[in-house]
Amino acid sequence: ISACLVGSEMCIRDSNSSYLKKKSYEREVKDLKNSLFSLESHLKTFNDNDDLLLQNLLPCLRSLLCWKGDALKGYNPLLFRVAGRLNIALPIFAFKNRMVNKKENSIYNGAKSIHINNRPSVTQNFENEQLMDFQEWLSEKIIRDENKVLTWNELILDSANKIASHFDEDTYIVIEDMCNSISMGRSVFTNYLHSISGATLDLGKYILQKAKQ
Repeated sequence: ISACLVGSEMCIRDSNSSYLKKKSYEREVKDLKNSLFSLESHLKTFNDNDDLLLQNLLPCLRSLLCWKGDALKGYNPLLFRVAGRLNIALPIFAFKNRMVNKKENSIYNGAKSIHINNRPSVTQNFENEQLMDFQEWLSEKIIRDENKVLTWNELILDSANKIASHFDEDTYIVIEDMCNSISMGRSVFTNYLHSISGATLDLGKYILQKAKQ
């Protein structure tokens, strides 16, 4: 568990600008509570409409989980920021370095693109899953094609910009393929986001319980 503090121990940055004021701990806990409420509400409201679900889930997940650039030097997202203030770990179970293992598998050598089925959970569902920090899992590589490798963090961040917030005129082909591939009655991409949202809600509610103590 101590290794899981890597993501949660990131420092809260002091503002260098005179016109900015760091939010209070109470305000950030309230922001987290409201964000988790929105995330859970979107899952229920748009459960039968993949397009609307993506448009509403992605911005929530981006604000709670994602950073741009080096997480140790740049923006510290809300979920990890509040966990850091409480000095608590956010452990999940998932597969580790699965992209590396698949790249070494000759079956995938000729593929133009691959994406990895590696979903986070607060409970262990498979024997080979390892305990790891949630932010460490978000740094795991998920997509590889001929030109680009994406981590889970980058996948959510880029998808939020291209599918939900900005409605960019272009998108990554492999993300479009995931949206068009159906599994268990919904798109593969939506299934991934359901799992990520579930882990986020479980860990977020754990943080809120600790904040009350």
